Amino acid sequence: MSKTACLLAAALAAATPAALAETATPISVTIEYDTALLDSDEGAAEVMDIIEGEAREACRVPSATLHRGTIDRLCVSEVIAKAAVLIEAQRATAGAPMPSRFAELVTLRTEQR
Repeated sequence: MSKTACLLAAALAAATPAALAETATPISVTIEYDTALLDSDEGAAEVMDIIEGEAREACRVPSATLHRGTIDRLCVSEVIAKAAVLIEAQRATAGAPMPSRFAELVTLRTEQR
């Protein structure tokens, strides 16, 4: 069982009022997953859940009125998309195919935002 960490460092816009929308807040996301999970559709779904959970946490914006803050959905979509690109590149370099379900889940979870 091999674990891989995927580090994403990107300037992703945090949820801000429209007047402040041009200000981007850089975030870094470290996503750890068992590479063997990507050998099956079920495992790919589990990896996608890990990615989405880490993205949601990284894209959480403090709120004066909400205890846990708000989640910037565009930021989450961008983190998921960038993580998928990096993971697919790692798999291609290793000569390992991606399960088709992974690509489907990336599409679903980035379009629903």
